[in-house]
Amino acid sequence: MQNLDIYHLLLDESSDPIFSFYPDGTYRYVNNAFAGPFGKTTQDIIGKKIWDIFPQDEADKRFSVVKQVFASGVEVSFEVRVPQTSKDKYYLTTVKPIKNELDEVITIICISKEITERKRIEEELKLKNEELKELNATKDKFFMIVAHDLKNPLGNFRDITRLMRNSYNEFTNTEKRHFLDLMLRSANNLYSFFETLLLWTNSQRGVIPFYPVVIPIKTMVDDLFTGLAAQADAKKISLVNNISDSFFKSADPNMLNTILKNLISNAIKFTKDDGQVTINVTEEAEFITFSIADTGVGIKKEMHDKLFKIESNVTTPGTNKERGMGLGLVICKEFVKKHEGEIWFETNTGKGTTFYFTVKNQKSI
Repeated sequence: MQNLDIYHLLLDESSDPIFSFYPDGTYRYVNNAFAGPFGKTTQDIIGKKIWDIFPQDEADKRFSVVKQVFASGVEVSFEVRVPQTSKDKYYLTTVKPIKNELDEVITIICISKEITERKRIEEELKLKNEELKELNATKDKFFMIVAHDLKNPLGNFRDITRLMRNSYNEFTNTEKRHFLDLMLRSANNLYSFFETLLLWTNSQRGVIPFYPVVIPIKTMVDDLFTGLAAQADAKKISLVNNISDSFFKSADPNMLNTILKNLISNAIKFTKDDGQVTINVTEEAEFITFSIADTGVGIKKEMHDKLFKIESNVTTPGTNKERGMGLGLVICKEFVKKHEGEIWFETNTGKGTTFYFTVKNQKSI
């Protein structure tokens, strides 16, 4: 008994938590380094079960290892989390079987080494790796746009210009007007592409200011409908604004305009002739929810997880083969996040899609 007391005395002086179990998960022994962080004495814990000390999920995790070592007689090391009032701590616990002369496990002893700082560094490295992955995806997306999405419209513009220059006198005035219309359309597409690309690169650099002001929401949507009328009229699509004239809310006008323009333009893009695009808004205490619904082709299931991710390179042509750079929804998500909101969608293949996004209701602040 004296030797056991000396043994326990030595263990009690250790700065590492040391403890042992009975097969049913009852604590047979714990030292001061184990009991101290719980605000308890060793006697408060000895004789208690794991579930008396830890939450169910953490206790179950520990007990599964206890059972494994008692059954197999093989040493095991695993990471554990110890909940703390201020900040959780993490330990690498080694569970060693103690055997008798018949090679039977009579008890197990556990020695824990704190690895909280190591876990913190690992999490930082993981975050840095994710940021690096996103940065590489952003770089790849940029080069893909420059190499592919801008090459085609630039090539079309060049070919039409060359044709006009080389055969100008051979064309009738009607044909010249037709070619000028094509050049104007190509120029507008190029301008739109460059405008989107500039907006996206600035958002990546974090140089777009966020200045919320009170906005007449219905008027903003009406103006967007006017600007997109030609796109909608070409497909005989009705644009319906159900927002009240008196609905004034605080948001960054440039960002909100960009979000709505992208979502409405996409709705037109993926709606067939004689369809409809409808915008509604609802207000709750904390958030304002916008919805842009179309009667279009819907979104295929395999695309659902890719729409808001820069690395996915989603550039699906519209019902009239309209092209885009696949940046619109990525930008929308970033700008919605600036407003402390979320963006999501509901879709039914062949029947249409509704995009929703929320912005913080400034009234509640």
